[in-house]
Amino acid sequence: MENTKHKNLPNPIKADRKNISVFRMKNRPHFSSGTGSYPSQYLLSCVLLFFGCFHIFICVCASEEEFPKEKCEAALPECDCEEGYMDVVGLNCSNLSDFANFSKTLSDGSVFKVNTTYDIILTGVRALPRGFLNGLIVERLYIDDIQTEVVEDGSFDGMLKLKKFQVHLSSIKEIPDFRSVRATLRNLNLDNSRLTSISGDRLKNLTNLQTVSFVNNSIQSVASDAFEGTENIMIFDLSYNQLSALPQNLFNSWKKLSKVSLTSNQLLHVDQLFAVARPQLIFLDHNNLTDLDSIFHPNMYEVHTLLLSYNPFSKITENSFNGKVKNVSFLYMDHCLIPEFNASHFKDLSLLSTLDLSYNRIENVTNQTIRFGSGHGLELIFVGNKIKEFNVDLSYKVRRLNLNKNLLPSVSRSLQYSQILDVNMAENRIETLGPEDFHGVQGIQSIDLQNNLISKVDNFTFRSIRRDLVYLDLSRNRIRSLQGCVRNLYLLTSLNLTGNMIESFEEDEFQGLDELLQLFLDGNPITSLGNEMQRLTQLQYLSIINNKIFTLKPEQFPKTLKFLYFEGNPFKCDCQLLPFLQYLNSSSVETDGPLCTPSNQTYIMPPAKCPDRCNCFCTHNKDKHFMSVDCSYAELTELPRLFNIEYSSTAKENCSWMAIHLPRDTKFSQSGPFAIEDEIKGVNFSHNKLQSLEEAHLPGGMRHFILDNNHLQKPPLSLLYSLENLSNVTLSGNPWSCDCDLLSFKEWILYKSEFVTDANETRCGSEFPELNGRVIWSLTDMDFCPVNTGSSKSLAIGLLSFFLVVAVAALVLIVHWTKVKMWLFAHGITCFHEYGIIQNKEAENLLQMNGLENQQRGRGEDSMANFPLPNDDLFRQEHPGEGTESYRDGNSSLQEPPMDRLSTDRCVSLTAQSKLPV
Repeated sequence: MENTKHKNLPNPIKADRKNISVFRMKNRPHFSSGTGSYPSQYLLSCVLLFFGCFHIFICVCASEEEFPKEKCEAALPECDCEEGYMDVVGLNCSNLSDFANFSKTLSDGSVFKVNTTYDIILTGVRALPRGFLNGLIVERLYIDDIQTEVVEDGSFDGMLKLKKFQVHLSSIKEIPDFRSVRATLRNLNLDNSRLTSISGDRLKNLTNLQTVSFVNNSIQSVASDAFEGTENIMIFDLSYNQLSALPQNLFNSWKKLSKVSLTSNQLLHVDQLFAVARPQLIFLDHNNLTDLDSIFHPNMYEVHTLLLSYNPFSKITENSFNGKVKNVSFLYMDHCLIPEFNASHFKDLSLLSTLDLSYNRIENVTNQTIRFGSGHGLELIFVGNKIKEFNVDLSYKVRRLNLNKNLLPSVSRSLQYSQILDVNMAENRIETLGPEDFHGVQGIQSIDLQNNLISKVDNFTFRSIRRDLVYLDLSRNRIRSLQGCVRNLYLLTSLNLTGNMIESFEEDEFQGLDELLQLFLDGNPITSLGNEMQRLTQLQYLSIINNKIFTLKPEQFPKTLKFLYFEGNPFKCDCQLLPFLQYLNSSSVETDGPLCTPSNQTYIMPPAKCPDRCNCFCTHNKDKHFMSVDCSYAELTELPRLFNIEYSSTAKENCSWMAIHLPRDTKFSQSGPFAIEDEIKGVNFSHNKLQSLEEAHLPGGMRHFILDNNHLQKPPLSLLYSLENLSNVTLSGNPWSCDCDLLSFKEWILYKSEFVTDANETRCGSEFPELNGRVIWSLTDMDFCPVNTGSSKSLAIGLLSFFLVVAVAALVLIVHWTKVKMWLFAHGITCFHEYGIIQNKEAENLLQMNGLENQQRGRGEDSMANFPLPNDDLFRQEHPGEGTESYRDGNSSLQEPPMDRLSTDRCVSLTAQSKLPV
């Protein structure tokens, strides 16, 4: 369609197309070399096309004038001027006082064109004066200031047009006079103000008024004729007022009424309010209505949504809804006093999509069959009742069932043979789950069983629905083991196990969860994730908050992971955790906070710092991770102070532990570097000039001890024997002094040969030329301690002679033991316990032969030897009555000597004159 402004101008584009078509009709493959007209016509067409496009561009640019923002704000300093949509100018004015200048500036064309449409926001204005918008076209007048108290009569006089009058907040007490704009006003919002009633003629005959909103005032009454002549109202909202009743015929003339909101009033009845009007949306919640049967009338087929919550309804009958609102889709009756559920009360509601009976007084739902509801699926909501048994034939109608916050002891037969999609049975008293709970269920996608008492889940619980289930919530229960119940849930995308008692996972616990995207494991006593997460090849979100996990490994997580939340775990920021920290640095995984930040706490014994000229890092041996100190090639002549026994005994730091810092590349880099602390279990002093380790003090848990290529001659044996956990030792390249003192060193090398990696290169030094360069462990004891050969022979002969003499003496002693014993006895050396021990004739002759008589005579009178033992007869005559025991030997009767003269424990010395009794 041609532009009317340029309809008399030639169309260069059409002319160009004509010339091009003529040129193409001359179907010659080449141009003439003469002065033919074909090339010139083509060139002329291009020139005309260029000037035509340029002309159009100039015209368009000329029609788009720049918005005069600066000019507007200079003329109206109280306002911010903005270019709006559809040629509407936006003005946000604060503390405006000169309304005459305001309306004149906007209407005289000095800033904007005459008859420009404005969107005006006013704040900081106490009163709107008469004719303050004279001569203006206003799309919307918006007031949002509690200071605004008065809209004077005639305020809208002289306005050319006002479509929307909206008050969001004010102190206005009376409805303004809109009669001067009655033909143009369409939206009237006077919310959050101080109106107390609706009466008078200020709202009459507003023929184009479509929306009326007086929300959150203090309106107590509405006059029956307040809206006389105003018959095109579509939305009527008097929510949050103090109405106890409304005129019965208020809505009768409103044929286009689609929404009525009377929420949060004090209505006791609305008996005939909807006898004629047929709104689609009726909101009557938070009132004092009791009679449900009187609210609705027959054939209210237009009603789509009914909000009846928070009313003291105590019963529903078959006349409440049947035959009245059969096309209703959403029916909300939560927080009432309804004691029972009867499916027949809703049998005519064939299009019902949602029935909400939450927080009523329903205790049992049994022997019911759901035959009402939409063909697209019905949602039943029974949240917060006291239901202990739910035995309902859900058939194919019910697609969503919400039974959370009830008293159900089990799932039981609640869902059997249904085609339900979504089940919520959270916060009940369910203790176990078994395969019979979901028997015959088809198409179920979501199950929410959080906050129950579930402690056991059978292995086959979800087997019948394993190809349907997408969402499963078992959080906040008492589950210790899943027992494989979630295996092979092929379509499951979200699994929530938060707040249970799970400590670990069985092998193949998550097998077959090929579509799982989200896994929540918060608030469990899990100590290790194991390797089960690797099976979740689609996992993107993993939450392990508030567990008991000490360490993590990068190989535990799938490559698809995007979010990992681990706050509240007692992580040990040691070398074992370091690979995971490096994984966070190098991957794009988002976390919930920084991990292993430098601590500000005060240690009793803080960890040591890396010694000068040394490099400290984490290393590992098999599955053991620890801190290593590498001081190799540092030209050390003595050990670093950290490993000196004198320093370690007085140091104020823990010489067995070390702290290092590593750069953090994640989004939490502002938290500082990663701080790693671990036990020192590896030291490398190789390729230095150490001559002695006598003052060395190393942590007892050492595993790696590298000493090769130094100047050591004497091994630190006491140190080596104290390090019982060594697994890697190097000793080569040192000039070991292979003398007798090195025998124990050789034995230690042989004992630890498995860990001395360079044992075959550990050789003697040049101190003993004959042993220089020889492998220490291969030397014999004689090599270490050679001795003189002659001296060795003499020593051997002497020892042999000694042992021979001892053997001969022992043999003689054994053969002549009795004689030796008598000889000793005769010389007063041997002690005898019995007086009659020597009785045989041989002993008597021996005593006589020894000639002891002369020797005994020279002894003192007090000696026992001066008193020869008398014979028995003489002794009894001289000492009558002494001795009480007697014995007989042959023909002689012997009497034991008195105990005071001869004790059985005394040594007796005999002379030649003594005569033993026979």
